[in-house]
Order: sequence, then structure tokens, then C-alpha cells
Amino acid sequence: MGFDGAAVVRPPNNPYIADWVARQRRINGPATMIAKHNAARPMLSQLRSGKMLCMLVDQKLREGIAVPFFGRGRYDHARARGARTQDRRAVS
Repeated sequence: MGFDGAAVVRPPNNPYIADWVARQRRINGPATMIAKHNAARPMLSQLRSGKMLCMLVDQKLREGIAVPFFGRGRYDHARARGARTQDRRAVS
């Protein structure tokens, strides 16, 4: 059920948790996970191959733009918000 492509992620610091999180992400998402550090070349390779590239924005934020989320205030990524307001594809 996965997608043909890759996701750019920030792996958790704990390697055991990182393995578990990666397995969970692969259940319904892309099989390839690209660590965010030194990710430029693998990202370009995915795009040049015509494959999908996902940016997983699942980190807890302590700063950003405050937005309502299921009735609770949460922070949004300012860059993703800017992309949405400029009619580009970015979902957070």
C-alpha cells in the first residue's frame, strides 16, 4: 500500500525508537526514508526519477504560527504556511 517515492524525516535520537517509527511510517507511506541531514542529493534523485517526495512535519514545535487544531492551539511551520498562502503544495 506504500507510495513510490521517499519521505524526508528527522529520525528520533533513540535508535530503537527510530527503527519502530520508521516501520510504522512505511506501513502506509513510502518505503524510502531520507534523513534530513545531507538530504539534498537523495531528494533531487527522487524528483529526477519522477517519484514522489514527502516532507514529514511531525515534530513538536515550540515556536511558529499559532493555529487552531481540533479545538486546541498548536504551532504551525511558518514556511509551510507561506507555501499554502502562495498556492503551492505544502500540507502540515
